Order: sequence, then C-alpha cells, then structure tokens
Amino acid sequence: FVAARENVVFRVQAPDGRRYALRIHRAGYHDLAELLAEHAWTTALSNAGIPTPRPVPTLAGEPYAQIGWPGGDGGLRHVGLIDWIDGVPLTDAIAQRQADPVSVLEAIGAVIAGMHAQAVVWTMPPGFRRPLLDADGLIGEQPWWGSFWDLPEFDAAQARARGGGARGSGVEGVARQNRRRHGELGPKMGVAAPVMSA
Repeated sequence: FVAARENVVFRVQAPDGRRYALRIHRAGYHDLAELLAEHAWTTALSNAGIPTPRPVPTLAGEPYAQIGWPGGDGGLRHVGLIDWIDGVPLTDAIAQRQADPVSVLEAIGAVIAGMHAQAVVWTMPPGFRRPLLDADGLIGEQPWWGSFWDLPEFDAAQARARGGGARGSGVEGVARQNRRRHGELGPKMGVAAPVMSA
C-alpha cells in the first residue's frame, strides 16, 4: 500500500522483478474517457523522452479493469496498472539534504520545459478530454478541487486577491499585465493544463 488520496495506490512487484503502480480510481472523479486521455498523454510524454510511467494493459488487452467496491456506494471502480518510477517527494529530499535545492529545481525546470516542448507539437487524439487547470478550473466559481476559500486559513486579503474586482487586480489583472508584457499565447499554448492524478 502506498497512498489513498485521489486514488488508492499499491506498489506491485512481478515475479521478474519489475514494479508497477496499481491504481484503484475514485468513483466520480475521472470517467473512463478522461482516464484513457491520461494514458494517451503519458504515453506521448514517455515517447518524447519525459520520465513518465507507461500504462500496462490487462491480460485481456484492455487499458482498465472494473471491480466492485465494498461499502459506500457499491459502484464500480476503474483499476489500472502503470510502470513504477522511483522517486522521493521533493520536500523529503530537501529536508533530508539528499539533494541541493538548486539542482533539484533545475531538474524540475528541465522536465517542465520538455513537457512544454512535447505539448506544443502534439496533436491530441480524438475524444481527448481532461479537466482544465485554467483560471476558472483553479479559482473560478466551481474550481476542480473545491472551494478552497471556505477554508478557515483563507483570509480577507486572499479573498480580495481572488476576487479581482478592481481593474488590474486578481488573476485576470495579472493575465492582462502578462499579455501586455509578453504578448498573447499561441493557439496551442493556452494557460490550461490537463489534470493528472497519482
């Protein structure tokens, strides 16, 4: 057992020593079309040399299996297998001084640049659908991860910054300033990013 957050995740080791992540996806979080889109994108990233886990089909050749889930709603869950990639959470690596923070951030920047380069030239397959993490998806009236402004830690100054009521304030104001400074983004380079989940 590894984690129970967006998904329940287990690390699985095959008899030949290869390791995988077995993910039991949360009901109602991503539908099958969104999960298949994640497979398409992570495969494309891997093909472009980005260290990304590749999906492993079921014995029947399907991308996901479905299982009943005891308790709760009694509904079905999608279960998928992907290659395991070793790693250490960034905060742990820095806290334990396993790596120099500057070199870690440079490596992260290189991966992000590689993902950007792949996304600019990649044509999404038909039916590709993922939630967007654009301004609406992050801080709009119905953000993907819920209304964070209801948390007690969210203070009045943060609420004003989120609102962007005055011209030039909030996310839209920052976006306008950036467009003036850097120009408009190209047609394939929007500010939205697909949501991937562990």
